[in-house]
Amino acid sequence: MTTVKPDQTSLIDNPDEMEANEEQEEEDDLGSTSSDEGEMDDKNGIVNDEQQEAELEKMKTSITENPYNYQSYLDYIALSKKYNSLDHIRYSRQQMSDLFPLTEQLWLDWLKDEEDLLKSSIDIEGDRLKLVQLYEKAINDYLSIRIWLQYLQFSIGEMTRKPDGIDAIRNLFERSLIPGGLHVRDGILLWQAYLEVEQAILMGIEVSLTEQQDTININSDLNEKLSKQVLHVLNLYRRQLGLPLRHMSKTYDEYNEFCQQYKLYLPHNYHLEYDLNLKHDYDQGMKQLEEREVYEEQLISVNDYEKYIQFELGQKNSSPARIQCLYERAIVDHCLNGDLWLHYLDYVDENLKSKEFSEKLFERSLRNCPWIIKLWIKHAQALEFYNYEHVKIKSVYNRAFNMGLQNIHDFVELYLSFIHYLRRQYQKQQQQHQNTINNGNKQDEQLVDELRQICESASDQYDEHFSQDESYLFYNCKFDKYWAFLECKYFHQLDQARKIWNDRILQKENNTHLSQLWCDYYEMEHIYGDDKHCRKLLYRALSNYKYMDQPEVICHLLLKHEEDYGTLEQYKQAKLKTNEILKTIHVPKKQQQEQKPSKGKQQQQKQKKTQQSNAKQPKQERKNQKKSRSYVDNNTMDITAATTTESIDVDMSPSKQQQRKRKLSPQVSESNHFTPTVPKPATVDNDVFKIPALPGPSSSSVQKKLKSNNQPQTTTTSANHQSQPHSVSDLNSLTTVFVSNLPYDVNEDQIQQALSSAGKIKEVRLTKHWSGKSRGFGYVEFENEHSCRQALKLDRTLVNERPMFVSPCETDKDKSLASSKFKYSTSLEKNKLFITNLPFTITKEQLLEIFSKHGHVDDIRLVTFRSGKPKGLAYVDYDNEQSASHAILNVDGMTIEGHSIKVAISNPPQRKQQQQQQQQPLSTTNSLSLGGSAKSSGPRGKGYSQIALIPRKVTPKTTTVKPQASTATTTTTTTTTTTESALTNADFQKMFIKN
Repeated sequence: MTTVKPDQTSLIDNPDEMEANEEQEEEDDLGSTSSDEGEMDDKNGIVNDEQQEAELEKMKTSITENPYNYQSYLDYIALSKKYNSLDHIRYSRQQMSDLFPLTEQLWLDWLKDEEDLLKSSIDIEGDRLKLVQLYEKAINDYLSIRIWLQYLQFSIGEMTRKPDGIDAIRNLFERSLIPGGLHVRDGILLWQAYLEVEQAILMGIEVSLTEQQDTININSDLNEKLSKQVLHVLNLYRRQLGLPLRHMSKTYDEYNEFCQQYKLYLPHNYHLEYDLNLKHDYDQGMKQLEEREVYEEQLISVNDYEKYIQFELGQKNSSPARIQCLYERAIVDHCLNGDLWLHYLDYVDENLKSKEFSEKLFERSLRNCPWIIKLWIKHAQALEFYNYEHVKIKSVYNRAFNMGLQNIHDFVELYLSFIHYLRRQYQKQQQQHQNTINNGNKQDEQLVDELRQICESASDQYDEHFSQDESYLFYNCKFDKYWAFLECKYFHQLDQARKIWNDRILQKENNTHLSQLWCDYYEMEHIYGDDKHCRKLLYRALSNYKYMDQPEVICHLLLKHEEDYGTLEQYKQAKLKTNEILKTIHVPKKQQQEQKPSKGKQQQQKQKKTQQSNAKQPKQERKNQKKSRSYVDNNTMDITAATTTESIDVDMSPSKQQQRKRKLSPQVSESNHFTPTVPKPATVDNDVFKIPALPGPSSSSVQKKLKSNNQPQTTTTSANHQSQPHSVSDLNSLTTVFVSNLPYDVNEDQIQQALSSAGKIKEVRLTKHWSGKSRGFGYVEFENEHSCRQALKLDRTLVNERPMFVSPCETDKDKSLASSKFKYSTSLEKNKLFITNLPFTITKEQLLEIFSKHGHVDDIRLVTFRSGKPKGLAYVDYDNEQSASHAILNVDGMTIEGHSIKVAISNPPQRKQQQQQQQQPLSTTNSLSLGGSAKSSGPRGKGYSQIALIPRKVTPKTTTVKPQASTATTTTTTTTTTTESALTNADFQKMFIKN
């Protein structure tokens, strides 16, 4: 059994730890050698102190300007250590620890340097106290057994200097066992260190007893101390051996040796009362260890830790301390996982309910994951639950607002949480003194003003920053509606609430078309208002029924209101009004439903007739009829659609509308020489997005042309041709570019200004909605081809902080060349790397600096959304596979600005459509077309052209095999069909490309 003397400084009896210490000593020796070499360089004039100080000051300025750049602090610390600048080393470490939790190695390096400096310090007591404070800060960042051991080793020196030193070191050991004593893998190191110190104390008592054998009184006191110390050591063994820790068999052997050595000091009947119970606890601990070893060996991901925690929670006598230790171990490996912190906080809130520990845990979580809004909200709610001051809780919300809100959901959640908190504060003050508003209480007035300001500010910021977000309508007017609710229920200001609805909510664009908003407004008036305002509100809503999404809802609500609260005359008036509206709404729907089945029947009858006639006619006649068949021009349908939107009166009956449409027949349009063209189908741009056709003529222009048709026509055919609107096929693709991903509030002048550097612009055409708003894309025509090519180089130029996509304008003729477009490869590329989990602030230059160290980089591509925001992904192309492999080994797992990046060979997964195409076998009867479409037959079950369009290279090969001659006189031939494996579109493309 090994024992430790009181003045021994090493507490780690572990070969791995000893090797690590030896390696550290070697590094220190190397560092000292390098510092000596640096001094030699100074003497030779190679290294200049002023240059060193300038470099350090530059690093200091960089962390001051960008305090949240994690890598800058690491570089600053490394440079300070290189130049042996104590002031800069302490400053960089202190600044970094104030903002970020430090890793185990950073703390160990810092603490070791401070201990070395303490030996040569002038004010030893003052510096020792500062070092103790530094240790206390280190053990609060993460659970680290090594930091605890170094702290205990440093504190052993205090044991002999102070009278209560033994009690102080015991208290520190007991503190260390709370977070780390149940650590299955490393917890035994703390127990062994504790036992070594207690055994050292026991040996000191034995030495004193042998030195003072002649004094009887002193011997009796020392014998009593010795007996107590033996019992104390035995108690430690009993506590340790009942736990599921690794390497417990060695500890149990040491326990038996200790009992044999001090058997004279053991209590009476110790074997029966204590030893047998300890053996039972030891067996139970070993059994528990076997159950937990399955989980210990698989601890890699967060899910592994969650399974382990669920296992501990499912035990009959689950220990909160053991579960807390598991959470701390999980945080060490996954400190940036917000869900893990939230689960840990929920467990502490439900089981521990400690005010001090909860507050410290919240601060730790926010230092690791300040971007998780739910952590800020839970922290503020916990402070409110423990009755902290209003100033402290408000400061938490202000810190959360300053961190920056990443998406619309975080914005709404945080602001609503703050508004709810202020509302609860107002309610508390209302309970303390009734009718405070009438009495003019200043605190209540301040809270009311603050609530109004925060509601107005939140609503305005929401509309300003998230108006183009996909989830904008989901939270539409949420802050304004809650503001109106506060005015009614708590502030008793109904007029102010109505003003919010009329001047803010209903004044916003398209809000009057949403029936749900009118229902919410009616509900407020129904609860807090009167019958008069409710009725007026519903009639006001029905005045816009033509543009409303669900006007029938408002109609039924008005009838229900008049039935419950109105007079008979008011009910009849509402009935007439709603019936008139419902008729105009339901009649078009009925007509559409009646027309659909009738059209289907007519088509079926036509198909039957054609099939019967085709069966009777010979094949050549059917071909001639197919060539001479004419189709109705779709341009005539545009005329009726355009005229019905503006020229036809809204109150016109359906029968009159049908008559009006019949007047605009193809004959009339031909006689008036007005045939507007229909926009061509959409093409595809460089980003594989569909390009809609140019807008057709507006309804007003169509109406003007129809009016002008009543006058004598003197224009020629060429004049009519020039008045027709442009389509994609009419454009000159050599001088025109297609611009997309534009902000909806952009105008022609802004686009012209953005592309003016390319050359002289002939025309800018934005595609717009019927309401006059831009649809986010358009066409720009230049004077010459050179300007057009220069404009393509301006792709992704920012217009109103949004990247504008510039791509060639493709006409119908260019569709045949679509297959030759450049596309990124979707197969395995061994010289290309795919990087994930990058910080959003990283640039190409930073990536080039990192990856160029491992080989020549051909290209770096950062992946972004259409809005220009980064996705945290990138591609890096090397000129060979060896450089890519070398980069993976050295860069994978690197930490950049707090993000642990992942690097792998680029091998995108195949899309579902490609996988399905590859799985489908080729056949002679039903094969896919060249475009990959599954529909390769016409309405009669045959190909559209009646010709097999499968290349001969792809068709199944049929070979005739003659068997060897046999005794039979006749020879037989067998036909075998060999089918090649399914080919992709890229293989088809290669067949048509000549070498």
